[in-house]
Amino acid sequence: MPLLQPPPFKPKFPLQSGHLQTIFPRLFRKVSLPPVIRRKIDTPDGDFLDIDWHLAGSTRLAVIAHGLEGNSRRHYVLGMARAMVLSGWDCITYNFRGCGNVMNKKPQMYHSGQTEDIHTVLEYGLKHGIYEDAALIGFSVGGNQVMKYLGETPEMVPSEVIRGIGISVPCDLTSSAKQLCKPSNIIYNQYFLRSLKKKVKAKSMQFPEFYPLKKLSGIKNIIGFDNEYTAP
Repeated sequence: MPLLQPPPFKPKFPLQSGHLQTIFPRLFRKVSLPPVIRRKIDTPDGDFLDIDWHLAGSTRLAVIAHGLEGNSRRHYVLGMARAMVLSGWDCITYNFRGCGNVMNKKPQMYHSGQTEDIHTVLEYGLKHGIYEDAALIGFSVGGNQVMKYLGETPEMVPSEVIRGIGISVPCDLTSSAKQLCKPSNIIYNQYFLRSLKKKVKAKSMQFPEFYPLKKLSGIKNIIGFDNEYTAP
């Protein structure tokens, strides 16, 4: 497979800083899309997933997975869905477990290696539509899931899938976590940590034996959170 060399990136003024490029669209980007069809679908293990279906009347389907602590309504997800719909693709954007409006039922939420749910969403879309081609698109943690899903059990991937795209994928999770914990990235570390701690408190009300709160307040970064909650 040839390695493509992208053209040099020249950011527009005044967004030369990587931090500004990250934060500005989070605060100010607005994406308009036609009304979506929201559905709650069951998973094989007795849980559920909330999905949003953006229809263009197409025979091609794109499934879009969001990033860490995102959801199906984040600006980058909607921006990709809008681009795909305008290009003639139907789109399903879905919420990872615990990332929708209602907390999921099972103890497990989501992690970067979880591929069962993207398979469930993809099969649901193919079953309930008339699609000849399908594509998987993932951002960050979602990109990790897409790449892992396509590579770990290719015989399980439906034949309609013709391409997979990963954007800003943290392939090396250890080094990515260390980078996130650097002082220069403290704003992102704290942003994710606040959201994750809030979810742990909600899950603790459902499953106190799996989500003890004794050490939660003492966790100061993503690595500490992963060691205490994600890995176990």
